[in-house]
Amino acid sequence: MQYSGRWTLKLNVAQTGRYAFGVGSSCEAQVFLDGRAIVARGQPDVFIDLEAGKDYEFKAEMKKADDLVFGSARVGMAYRPDPDNRIQQAAELAARSDVAIVYAGYPENFETEGTDRSTLDLTGEQNALIAAVAAANPKTIVVLNVGSPVSMPWADDVAAIVLAYYPGMDGTISLTNGTRTSRSSGVRTDRRSCAGRWTTSATVPTMVPSIRHTSQPSRELS
Repeated sequence: MQYSGRWTLKLNVAQTGRYAFGVGSSCEAQVFLDGRAIVARGQPDVFIDLEAGKDYEFKAEMKKADDLVFGSARVGMAYRPDPDNRIQQAAELAARSDVAIVYAGYPENFETEGTDRSTLDLTGEQNALIAAVAAANPKTIVVLNVGSPVSMPWADDVAAIVLAYYPGMDGTISLTNGTRTSRSSGVRTDRRSCAGRWTTSATVPTMVPSIRHTSQPSRELS
């Protein structure tokens, strides 16, 4: 069966600045802003300057072909600081911490039976984030929320890697409360059963906020 969909709305942002737009879909999909196509399926995220208080005509379209079992489309939009120094801030915080934890992985609906991945890399700048944090603090633990293999160029530089899969909304609680540790005992890991699955958990005294991007290598729109 073939079908298509279109969504329109007035887009008004609260803060003037640069915003990232991206599309993830199992079929043809694209996004328009003020009548201009800005990004489509398979393209890297784009960055566009938006003005606070101004109305923009936003439109997203998708089209499912007959040979596909199902069709889905997901549009993402996020404010992007300019300059973006969040990785530097994370590294500086890690350097002041006893232990650093970086939560990384794939965004919602990225892994699907509908399409194949073109790469094993984590999306966006997550590998750069992990490398920077690990360089600042050798006691870095990486928690991966993924459902399939990923490349880990920083694997030899971190203290531990926890493959958490997709444990649900209580996954972080299970992870941080699975074991107990102290400054004298250091980082300790344990294997426990959670909701019928064996998961590896780690508890540490200090946590570092992670940076998660849903983008591929970016391109600019003038």
